[in-house]
Amino acid sequence: MTVDFFYVNLEPDLIPDLVGTAEANAEKVTYIAVSATGTAPIVGQPDKDGKCPLMFRPADIKPIWAEVPFFHAQTLAGKYCVPVLKRK
Repeated sequence: MTVDFFYVNLEPDLIPDLVGTAEANAEKVTYIAVSATGTAPIVGQPDKDGKCPLMFRPADIKPIWAEVPFFHAQTLAGKYCVPVLKRK
């Protein structure tokens, strides 16, 4: 089972509008699992309203595959992504 297969089957249950819109407006949709933080948030101390904020410790942030969608888009764009000057 690939990551793409996992997300195709998981995402419609979690965010059906996003999946439906992406698949309706694109010929091919690629699902790439990324994590901007690489860790789950921790629950902070309750504030004066009794709400417990979710927080991230900066030392614990380790992004996972955050650059992959950019490189994938560059690959798909091919020769149109970076202009090339030809010598005469």
